Parts: sequence; C-alpha cells; structure tokens
Amino acid sequence: RRLAIRAVRRLLPRMQVAGYASAVLHPLIKVLEGPVDELRRDALDAICAAAVLLGPDFALFVPVVRKAVARHRVPHEWFERLAAAAMAATPPCMSDADDWEATSSWAQELDALAQIRSVEAAALAAASPSAPQPDPAAAAGKLPVNAHALKRAWESSARVTKEDWAEWLRHFSV
Repeated sequence: RRLAIRAVRRLLPRMQVAGYASAVLHPLIKVLEGPVDELRRDALDAICAAAVLLGPDFALFVPVVRKAVARHRVPHEWFERLAAAAMAATPPCMSDADDWEATSSWAQELDALAQIRSVEAAALAAASPSAPQPDPAAAAGKLPVNAHALKRAWESSARVTKEDWAEWLRHFSV
C-alpha cells in the first residue's frame, strides 16, 4: 500500500486533477484516518502534491484534512504551509487580479515539488547503479506509424447505423 501511495504522489504532478480532486483526495484522507500509522505520512505527502496542483481550490479540502491531521497528531510542515496559503488566498473576484497573482506562492510550491521529485530520482539512481539505463529513443515512446492505416482507421464518414459505429469502435479495442 505504501508503494501505491508513493506512486500516486509521483504521478499526480503529471495529471490534470482539477475535475477529479475529490476522487483523488478522499481515498487519501481515508488512509490518513486509517489504523496504519506508517501510511499516514505518505498519504499526507500525496495530499500535498495534489494541493500544489489544485492551488487555491485546495481550500475546500483543508478542513477535512486538518481534522484528520489533528486527530492523529501527524506533524507535517509542508501541509501546514499549503493549507495556510490556500485559506489565505483571496479570490480574484474580491481583489485586483494583479495583486492576487503577485502574492500567490503556488509557483514556489511547484518548484518545491519538482525538487522533491529530482531528489527522489537521484536517490533511486544511486540505489541501483547496476540497473540498465533506458534507451532515450524508447523512453520517448517513438513507434513506427503507418500513416495510411492510421488514416483509414480514423475514417468515419461511412458510419451511419449503431452497428457501423460499434464495428468502427471495435477496431480501436486493444
């Protein structure tokens, strides 16, 4: 479970979570309130990664997370800093937009999150020096593409009935 939570924390910065914030944060809050003490710190780290992405919108979740943190007495400086920033943010409609952007500390938090990721990557590379380095071309995900076959697969002008569309969609199943 710890590895899964850490994987979520590493994946969050690469995702668009604005529409799924509740679906991401509520399970992490349940882990935070759960009986396993060892998972609480990792869950709070993942919540902080999501908070950085949500920015001032994280203010909606601060009371729930704060209640769980207080109940289990989990000290977490990063969460406290993010919660204070989210709760102190004045919405743009209540102040000048220039002032709101200039006083926002979310860019600094994004930098901190990037620094944490780079430190983890360096630690992982140092832990396994004998691991083979991935091929840069393979890492980029470049695969040979047959442009004619791709164009033919995407062609949808001859689809009229429900069955035609079902057959067309079936060709995309993996």
